Amino acid sequence: MVTKLSEFSEVMGEHAAGPMAHPYFFPFHMVILALAWELGGAGLEEKFEIFFDEHVIFGPRAKAWYPVILATIDDPEMLAIMPTEPLFRSDLEVLPLQASDLTAWLHRRESNEGLGEFSWMPKALEGLIHSQLSDRLTRLTMEHIVGWSRNLPQERKALTAKVIEAYKETFNDTWPPSKRIKPSRRQKKRK
Repeated sequence: MVTKLSEFSEVMGEHAAGPMAHPYFFPFHMVILALAWELGGAGLEEKFEIFFDEHVIFGPRAKAWYPVILATIDDPEMLAIMPTEPLFRSDLEVLPLQASDLTAWLHRRESNEGLGEFSWMPKALEGLIHSQLSDRLTRLTMEHIVGWSRNLPQERKALTAKVIEAYKETFNDTWPPSKRIKPSRRQKKRK
């Protein structure tokens, strides 16, 4: 999942609180959910594993919220295949992470300064099958997510209660949180 940090900051950073406003947190969980959606659609009926490249600071923070994210899933078939927990490994030891790093690097470089001496690589990787869900997190998509979350229908209230309970259990805290999350720079400026 690729997103422009400036757009993420302007949309999610402006309208989301706590970890959802961080550019690592949201894509981390969106990748897991998108993969579950795709694998479920392909007929997978057992839990899958997912490995992320090690990120000493943001990885554990995003992973801590995984039980809360699981509580947002109201589809039993999708919930049945979700990983027990996201895992972190070194890209020096896990070859699929090296391939992922390569394709991410190519995508970023092609979008920014061009491929230059590496212009041959996309043709060499032509046989790769790209997921329909593996794409850019655009401003429009983020605005849709923000709008959707503000207008949750009444039938989602039970789900909201489930999510709050998962938060309390995961973080051993009350709702609203008593352990305040530091506001982002943007949120501080608005005060």
